[in-house]
Amino acid sequence: MSDEIITFNAPEPEELSNLLSSYDVYSLIAQGGMGAVYQAMQTSLERPVAIKLLPKELGDDAFKEQFAAEARAMAKLNHPNLIGIYDFGKVEEMPFIVMELVEGKSLYYSCYEKSIEQSESIRITTEICSGLAHAHKHDIVHRDIKPANILLDGGAHVKIGDFGLATGEQPGGEGFVFGTPGYAAPEVTQDPDNVGIPADIFAVGVILHQLLTGKMPDDDPHTASRQAQCHPQLDRIIRKATHQNPESRYATCDEMIADLQQVPTTKSLVTQPAAAPQMVKAPKKTLVASPAAQPKAPATLASGAEAAQPAPAVTPMKPGANWSLMRNLVIIALLIPALIFAVSRLKDKNQEQDQELADRKAEEEQADTIKKADAEQRRKEAAAYIAAQKEKAAKRAKQISSVDQVMENQVQKTPREELTELQGELRGGSRSKFPKSTIKRGTDHFFFVEEAMSWSTASEFAETYGAHLATPILESDLAWIGENQGEHRRTWIGGGALGESAWGWVTGEEWNHKKPSTTLGSCAALSRTGLLSARPNGEKLPFFIQWTADGINKGSLDAQLERLKETLGAPSPAWPPGTIASQGRAYLLVQRSGTWAEADLIASSSGGHLAVSSDSFEKEHLKKTLSEYLGNGQAAWIGGTLAKSGWTWVTRELWDRPDWAPSSPSGGPNETALRFLASGDQSGWDDANPAEDNAAQAFLIEWSKDLEKAPKKAANADGEAKNAEIIKLRIIGARHLTKTIGAHRKLLQNNQKGFIWDVNSWVRNQTKSVQDKSRAGVEALKNALPDDGNLSPNLPMDGVPGAVHNELNEARERQARYDSTLEQDISKFRRAYLGKLLAARKQAEDAGFKAKLPAFDQEVRSIGQGVESFRAHFGMEE
Repeated sequence: MSDEIITFNAPEPEELSNLLSSYDVYSLIAQGGMGAVYQAMQTSLERPVAIKLLPKELGDDAFKEQFAAEARAMAKLNHPNLIGIYDFGKVEEMPFIVMELVEGKSLYYSCYEKSIEQSESIRITTEICSGLAHAHKHDIVHRDIKPANILLDGGAHVKIGDFGLATGEQPGGEGFVFGTPGYAAPEVTQDPDNVGIPADIFAVGVILHQLLTGKMPDDDPHTASRQAQCHPQLDRIIRKATHQNPESRYATCDEMIADLQQVPTTKSLVTQPAAAPQMVKAPKKTLVASPAAQPKAPATLASGAEAAQPAPAVTPMKPGANWSLMRNLVIIALLIPALIFAVSRLKDKNQEQDQELADRKAEEEQADTIKKADAEQRRKEAAAYIAAQKEKAAKRAKQISSVDQVMENQVQKTPREELTELQGELRGGSRSKFPKSTIKRGTDHFFFVEEAMSWSTASEFAETYGAHLATPILESDLAWIGENQGEHRRTWIGGGALGESAWGWVTGEEWNHKKPSTTLGSCAALSRTGLLSARPNGEKLPFFIQWTADGINKGSLDAQLERLKETLGAPSPAWPPGTIASQGRAYLLVQRSGTWAEADLIASSSGGHLAVSSDSFEKEHLKKTLSEYLGNGQAAWIGGTLAKSGWTWVTRELWDRPDWAPSSPSGGPNETALRFLASGDQSGWDDANPAEDNAAQAFLIEWSKDLEKAPKKAANADGEAKNAEIIKLRIIGARHLTKTIGAHRKLLQNNQKGFIWDVNSWVRNQTKSVQDKSRAGVEALKNALPDDGNLSPNLPMDGVPGAVHNELNEARERQARYDSTLEQDISKFRRAYLGKLLAARKQAEDAGFKAKLPAFDQEVRSIGQGVESFRAHFGMEE
């Protein structure tokens, strides 16, 4: 175990009230190095509760997982001998748990160096066993049973608390041993990984011995019955419960209860009465009463002068008298005074007992009255405190700005809302924060999206948050995803067909499972039972998204297309999952909105082009595929454009027998790009404005040899200007960079707003003296923040508290991740731009436009070798 000692500086009740808005905390009950317990009121239910707060040093991921799991399990328990659990969570990195407030004291104060009567000891032990038995039946082991963790309520009934809500690792990283010396079973230190029900039973056996004798078993080698007036059968129960071998102890607490109920009731020991008077013979002819036969009052009835009363005189008897009669008269004469005295004392004792009962009843009534008065006084004090807190809160609220007030009153965010807020950080590779409901498995994190989407839409959704569809590489991964998808019949996963027969993952890893038949589709889905199947892309299913710990998204579209580009000349190219093959051509639907030029740029930079209709067979195939993939009213860009000479394909193939949708083309002056519009029976080609981002929700990439077979254009056959291609590329580049940099600037501005909100929250939670001391420095810092959201410049930090320094450093770290993501995005776009530029140069060269080549070469030189020169080429320097 780590030698480092955790020092816990518990917050004041008022501070905790500000942190936990649902509770009014009005007193600190107890505090130690490993936590603090507060008395509070749950305002929504007006229910008194106890709140246990743990140090933030215990808040590592492993602890949080076990803490949450055991708290949920404890909350499901309902037993009169267990303290109820109402809520749990984390505040300021400190885990907390809300539980039933028990008015009473711990068993520690009742049994410390005190022996308790046998029947009461058995009752208390039976209640402890009863509560533990209920927990054990729900697979919960306490691990640290001791008197200090057992409370006695106002009726002296047991309430067990502090169940084992602790991780098996200390903050230092070494193993942590549960239990308390004296009460801990041998296996707790010898084999802590196998601590179970027998360890709890061992501790109960120690407590039973302590209740009966007032001592720990190790303090006196004698049995409990030798040390105290208890039945010897209890020795056997204690011996079995505390056996060194766990297998030799009681298997369950119910077995121990059964043995306790069989222990006979032990009568109290009392002083034995004196022997009955005896007569002995005197010398011949004379009989006298022996001194031993003088009647004595029982020791329990006589005391003082009354015990010293002389016996009646003995009269000598004459020979010949009726001996039997005289003997009886003498005995009666001797017994009458004793009987009279005994009756008198018995009457006095009854009167004393009646008086004692009356006094005890009066005392109990008085104690009850005092207790009720105390409770009423505490209630009034609590109500007064709550009212005072509300008044303070109202005064503070008046000082909060309208923006802060709106943020303060926001309802609790859903996991999807939290996901949206974290989009910039997650897409930038940060893995420090995740939305609620995220599950950690190994080093990766998973988030379940219940909204049903098509496979390609789900893939794009995942990428916008820096993730990819879950890739269950192993059989155990398949089973885990199936178990965690709830009641949903199927979910999408990040795998699919790679052309005609091969299957693969979006991350490029090898597919080792049985390959599903592509009869029903080309995208991988998983059932609740872990069964893989192929489904059509257009089917809508929920899905898991997955983040890797390294912050790199190997499943992004860019990563998939880069892997493909490197293998296009190979016999088996690394097609992205979901690629379909037909007639020697490969197609991939990308569910991403954007302009026609952006779609064309992505397609051409990957070694392909926007899909075209080379013949009637391909035309019908594209129509069928896109109708299945797209939702009603959605559209996808395909590779047709309107030039002066009419509609043409980007591959220069023959434009023949177009398949226009009804009322298309409209012939608008700006509608010069071709899209496929899905609209049931009315589906078909449609003309649209290529510059509109939302004119199409997807685009279809095609890889084929058709481009090589296309006829070459004669030089200057269409009369276009020499630099028309370069001008078009520059327009595309400027538009794309503007959008990318604008999104980055918005992230910076939101980051700055979050920083200001965090600072304002910190200030509001400080005392008035701290607020007054730090106000000037904090205001100067906020006033100096630039409008563009950039936190990098030197800022005035004089008089700014250390906590605000920390908030600024965290915000700057987020900004650094955003800046890194922007540079990566621009670098990827530069490579795509260069690829398109070189492809256009080669096309011009193949077509015989030699006069155009110098302009292409100049454009290549102008964009430079890096991100800065590329931005400068478009006039977008930092």
